[in-house]
Amino acid sequence: MWTPRKEGEVELDDQIIADVVIKAEGIEEEEKLDNIEIMVRQSGFVGAIPVEKLDELLAGAKTGDTRQTSVDVPKTYFKEEYRGKKVDIRISIKDIKWLKPAALDENFLKRFTVEDKSELQEKIRDMLQSRLEQQARTEMTEQIYRYMLNNTDFDLPVDIAAENSALLLQRQYTSLLMRGLSREQIEEQMEQLRASSEQQAKEQLKTFFIMDKVAEKLSIDVSEEEINGYIAQLAIQRGQRPERMREEMVRNGSLAQFRLQVREDKCIAKLLESAKITEVKVEKKTKKTKKAAKKVATAEAKRSEKRKTTAQKRKPKSKNSR
Repeated sequence: MWTPRKEGEVELDDQIIADVVIKAEGIEEEEKLDNIEIMVRQSGFVGAIPVEKLDELLAGAKTGDTRQTSVDVPKTYFKEEYRGKKVDIRISIKDIKWLKPAALDENFLKRFTVEDKSELQEKIRDMLQSRLEQQARTEMTEQIYRYMLNNTDFDLPVDIAAENSALLLQRQYTSLLMRGLSREQIEEQMEQLRASSEQQAKEQLKTFFIMDKVAEKLSIDVSEEEINGYIAQLAIQRGQRPERMREEMVRNGSLAQFRLQVREDKCIAKLLESAKITEVKVEKKTKKTKKAAKKVATAEAKRSEKRKTTAQKRKPKSKNSR
C-alpha cells in the first residue's frame, strides 16, 4: 500500500502528490492541476504531458520543493492541443509516498484464493511460467514485425500518423488486453505508448498496413465464433460475463479494433507455424525464454482450436435442436 514518506527525499518508483502548472506554447492561459498523482519513473506523465527523465527531475526533492522543466511534445501525440508544441511544467510537491509491501497474512492469502504460503508459491510459479511463454511469443512476434518493417519500403507522412494516433492507441490497448495483462500493467504500457516518438507512431501505422496485406495474401479472416471465443476467454480472466464484456466493447467502439487484432494474431500464428526457430546463444537468463518459445510455436494451433470450442459451447441452440 502507498505509505507517506515522513522524512527523506523522492526516490525512483515513489508516488508524489503535487500541484502542477502547465503552460503550452501558443496558449495564453496556464493549466492548473491540484493534488494530482505523479509516478516517479524514467519516462512518466505530469498530467497529460509525457516527460522523459522524470525520475532525474524529481530525484532528491523533498515535500515543499518545486521543480521545473520544458518538454517538446511529439508531433504524433494523441492530444491535439499539445501536439508538436513546447510545454513548460512547474511541479510543487505536497506529499511523497512509497509502496510498502503487504503483510503475508490471512487477508492477503484470501485475495489470491489460496490456503497457505506453499499454495501461493505454486500459484505464482504457474503465473510466471505463463508469463514467460507469453513473453517468448511476444519476442517472436516483435521479430516478425521488425523483419517486415525492414523489408517493406513505403513512405508514410507524419500527419497521417498524427491523425490516427487515437486509433493506434485503441489498437494497442486491445493488443495488451488480449495478452492477458493486468489493468495496472496495461495502464503503465499505455502511458509509454501515449508518449511514443514520431518514428514509433509511424512504424505502428506501417505495421498495420503491412499486416492487412498479409491477411489478404494468406486469405485470413475472422468468424463470429472466433471473436466470441476470444471474448469468452478474456471475460473469464477478468471475472466478467462474456455478454457484458461484448456489450461494453460495442459501446466504446473497441469491438472493431478487437476484430482486427484477432485477425492480426491469426496472421502471426500462421507465420509461426512455418517459421524456423533458431536458438541464439546470448545471456544465460534467456535460456528459459528459448524453451518457452518452442512451446509457444507448437501451442498456436491448440489455442485456436480451443477458442473455437469455447465459442461453440456458448453458441445458443436453435429452436429445432433437441
